Parts: sequence; structure tokens; C-alpha cells
Amino acid sequence: MGIFAPLALAAPVFKDAAQPGDIYEGQKVQLKLNFEWPASEGDYELKIPKDITLHNFEFLGQDQSLKISSSGLVSIVQCVLICELLPSAAGQGRIDSFYLLYRKSESAAWHTLAVPGLQVTIKPALPVKQILVLSAVFLAIVLPLALWLIQSSAATQRHERDHPEDPKQAVYQNAVKVFENLISGVTGAYFRGLAADWFYEFTRVVITYHDLPAQLVTKAELIKGLAAKNVSAEEIEKVGDLWDSIEPFKSASDLTGGIELEQIRLLLLQYVKGKITAPNL
Repeated sequence: MGIFAPLALAAPVFKDAAQPGDIYEGQKVQLKLNFEWPASEGDYELKIPKDITLHNFEFLGQDQSLKISSSGLVSIVQCVLICELLPSAAGQGRIDSFYLLYRKSESAAWHTLAVPGLQVTIKPALPVKQILVLSAVFLAIVLPLALWLIQSSAATQRHERDHPEDPKQAVYQNAVKVFENLISGVTGAYFRGLAADWFYEFTRVVITYHDLPAQLVTKAELIKGLAAKNVSAEEIEKVGDLWDSIEPFKSASDLTGGIELEQIRLLLLQYVKGKITAPNL
């Protein structure tokens, strides 16, 4: 902004018009007309005449704001005249050029200042019904789901914080995966390999669950270790029976015993699953 001489700015000067970016039918908008004059002139009263010609607009009222800024040695009054308009129909909206009324005081005569016309595009009204429907769907489905996910995540984090993961559970879970595999082999070598895998997982679960030394590799050592831990007679008997059930297949040389092995698999699976603790979220 340059320096304005008092004689050149003895009256308000129209600078420009600031219009909203998008204008929709039926949605109020504000058209801002910017004026300036030297602060030394004092205050002016600005007024839009009633006979202003509008196309596709309804005039609702006006307001204004004032601000004083300095440009060099001259203080300038910056006045924003705010026009409240209501677009009445989609299409082209136009405000014809008009003469703004201004005066120094209530007793002074009105003077006029030319303001150029303005043409804008008015878009069709926003699909309020669709927006309301989408909002209702969001509130009814998406928002509760998002809140549930947040609460579920928070509950999981609290559970993990309050109940650190038990490394023993990984042993039991891995054994379950092994024992859940269906028997599909048809050779003695398959049976022997399967029995060896089952022995490893079974003894690992027993040793892990009862906190026994890892080097217990025979049935007698395992039973003795369980007794030393004051394990119930029922548990010791169950461990012994499962051991005896698997052992014959470690030396299987033919295809017999497939049905019995499937029964043993189910018993092992039941035993191991009994050691798993389900998380309480």
C-alpha cells in the first residue's frame, strides 16, 4: 500500500471485494467490500442503498469493521463493509454496480461512491438429506466400531501390562500344533518319526509345566522328578500312561497301529490343552 496524500483521500476509496470460495444455493454468504481513507479524516458512515440490484441473491443486512494501519507517515483507516447475502437459485449470481452512500455525521449530507458490479457462480444446494443419512450411518456403525476397537486395544494393552506373557504358554501352544496334525503317513518310518516328535513335545510340556530339570529323558527319571515335586498321583499316572502309549511306535516297522496312534494323538492333545491358560480380557 502506498502513501496517500490527504487531498487525494478526502473521501472513502473502494479497494476491492472479497467473495467466498464456494457459494451454494440456500446457504448464507458474506461479501466483503474493502474501503480506505486517511485516519485524519475521522470516521465515515457507510451504507448500501436499498435499491441495489441483485440477481439470484437476497440482501439480508450489513455490518462493518474498522482497523487503522500506518503507511509511512500516513495513518490509514481500513474499513470492511460486510454484506449478508442469501443465494436464491443455482446458476449465475450477479450484483450490479451501485453507488455506496457515505457521510461524516448524522447531520451531514449523503455522498456517493461508485462500487463496481460482481458476478459469481452459485452451486446447487448441498445434498443435506444425503449428508444426514451418511452422518447417521457414521454415528450408528462406524463410530461405535471405532470406539470398540480403541477400547479393545486399550484392554489388550492393560492385560499385557498387568499380565506379562508366560513363556511356558508358548511351549504348550507349540505342542498343540503338533498334536493337531492328522496322521497321514503310511510307512513305519513315518510312525517312528511321528512318535519321536510326540515324545519330544510331550516330555517338554511335562518338564516345563512342573519345572523339572531338562535332562530327564527316561520314564523312570520323569516319574521320580514328578514325585519329588509332590505332583498328584493322578497326574503321575497320566504321564506314565501317555509315555507307555507312545513308546511302542518309536520302533514301529510296519503299517499296523494307525488307529491306536490316532487315539493317542487325541489324548496328548487333550492333555496339553489342559495346560493352556486362556487370557481374560
